[in-house]
Amino acid sequence: MNKGVGALLTSLAFFLSMPSASAGVVVLATLAPESISVGETVELDFKLTLFSDPGDFGAFLKGGAVTLFSGDGQQKTFSIAPPGGDSREFIWDVTYSTAGNFIPSYKGEVTYREFYLDKDCDGWGYHQRCSYELEHKDKAVHLKGLFSDPEVHENEVTVAAAPELSTWAMMLIGFAGLGLVAYRRARTRAVTALA
Repeated sequence: MNKGVGALLTSLAFFLSMPSASAGVVVLATLAPESISVGETVELDFKLTLFSDPGDFGAFLKGGAVTLFSGDGQQKTFSIAPPGGDSREFIWDVTYSTAGNFIPSYKGEVTYREFYLDKDCDGWGYHQRCSYELEHKDKAVHLKGLFSDPEVHENEVTVAAAPELSTWAMMLIGFAGLGLVAYRRARTRAVTALA
């Protein structure tokens, strides 16, 4: 037997003996920056990728929806439509209006279709006859998790309170008053030292 034909038959036998494949879903949910002041925004970046196993003959996203939660009561829902493709990315710029520590999260469901080779055999030994058909299966995956900052591995957004204008005015008046008191004390000490 020719070496090339033997190698081809060996690799074909290995390929056909593989079990039916199963695709999977990978989620990368990041946030940046993790520390802001009231009124500033944080970018929530949600990436969804469908990956195939070696024996898989392709897979594509069919539908579903993902809801992103800011942690302070805001939420936004993204639809995974139209069908097709193997990845989606959703970006939401969230503006925080109150100070505090918030933990952004996500929740949803994704459906996808995967194609695989189905093996059907009759008999055994040398009399075994097998047939192969390309089949497909629809699957649903429930998603739930937290966003995190990839640089510091934090999943909490810290929103610092920014002073209002009236607060700034009161602080300036207070500093001016302290300056005036210090000036008068120094002047009084100078007068009493001369006397």
